[in-house]
Amino acid sequence: NEATDPNSTDTDGDFLVDAFEVTSSLDPNDATGDNGDFGDPDEDTLDNFNEQDFGTDPNDADTDDDGLADGAPDPTGTLGELDTTDPLFPIQITDPLDPDTDDDKILDGEEVIAGADGFITAPLLFDTDGDGVPDAYEVLEGVDPSAATGAASSPSYATIAWSAEAIDDYMNGGSPISGVGAAGITSDGTLLYAENYNAGDVTINGVTFTSVIVGDAPQCSDNVLTLLPSAATVGGVYTGPNVEFDPLLDSVWFDAAVNLRPHILLTGLTIGEDYIVQFGIAEDRNGRVGRYAVLDGTFGSDVVADLVGPTNTFFGTGDPALIFTGTFTATLETQMFDLEAFDGTGNTDPDQIFFPFLQVRVDDGGGIVIVSSEFNVDGDFVIELATDAAGAIVWESPDIETAFTPIASGVTTDGNFITIDGSVIDANADGTTFFQVSF
Repeated sequence: NEATDPNSTDTDGDFLVDAFEVTSSLDPNDATGDNGDFGDPDEDTLDNFNEQDFGTDPNDADTDDDGLADGAPDPTGTLGELDTTDPLFPIQITDPLDPDTDDDKILDGEEVIAGADGFITAPLLFDTDGDGVPDAYEVLEGVDPSAATGAASSPSYATIAWSAEAIDDYMNGGSPISGVGAAGITSDGTLLYAENYNAGDVTINGVTFTSVIVGDAPQCSDNVLTLLPSAATVGGVYTGPNVEFDPLLDSVWFDAAVNLRPHILLTGLTIGEDYIVQFGIAEDRNGRVGRYAVLDGTFGSDVVADLVGPTNTFFGTGDPALIFTGTFTATLETQMFDLEAFDGTGNTDPDQIFFPFLQVRVDDGGGIVIVSSEFNVDGDFVIELATDAAGAIVWESPDIETAFTPIASGVTTDGNFITIDGSVIDANADGTTFFQVSF
């Protein structure tokens, strides 16, 4: 309601522009006291001129509500975001407009004191002790993440046994490979959580993936944590033959440029319980041929000649969508794994990591139980299940290292029995055949 000079950006000549004063409830016609450039109405040791310069609120001592004052009311300067020892030239320590300057999921104010989590960490480092495990993950397990106290340990996560398969049929170096299709998304065991970081809720192979969208962008949830920000959705990441995967695979989630060793943390686990974790990735944009994925720094291969299977994670010609399955016995209430993407020359790709959906299941042993398996007098192979075999799918691999492919014909079911005709066994005539049964 104050009249200002329409021909001047600073009516009262106090070096505070009228717009800043009006929006900050300062008097644009008064250059003295709390209304002037040296005023400090919120008593955070940061004067109005510097509040204007840094974009902070002169009437709120903690603009970003992170527990640290915008300035440094503490004489030592340790509990403020700006060092105001020289009030004319404050030095920024942490970002007064960002409550979590290092994006480690711990507020700046909590990092500099032994507050609710009991630890002091560096507000500018997401991994204070440099042990490869982010501060927030160590705090969850009660492990001191601060090198200042001599701690250099990390939570004792379980080792995950990984395997990989192609979701769709595709051509790799001229060799046809049959993907696992929708059946590749396992429904064995008891579902803990399944999340879709792309669009709405979607159900595939009986598994309902719940949409995780915050502010119109894919985000992590309390179930699955990552320090990597989500990137924008990119159309055409997946254009495979199985359209049911479109809602799951058309998204870019991780921006790997922030951290070249992306950590994904699963929560809500029970120590000693057996778990299955499964997720998919896809990449069929032009210019990306030759990329491959590596999990936990050891699992994965870039061998072009090898078919996608239990160990190879090369996208290959045609860029198939891949599905990863890991099994582990929880040693903590959380479990961390790393996912890296590499380009065709073996260098870490600083662009994006595709991690659009994930599910975690308790491996309670309640899946398929095989009672017996043997040849009958006609040379057919008969598998007896503990339950009705109706709807069973039989897969075959010549050497178990090659991806299993479904047997299209020659398989019949009767009650609890599955019969595989002898004429379709050992298609490559090397004397060895492996079978896999699913529903």
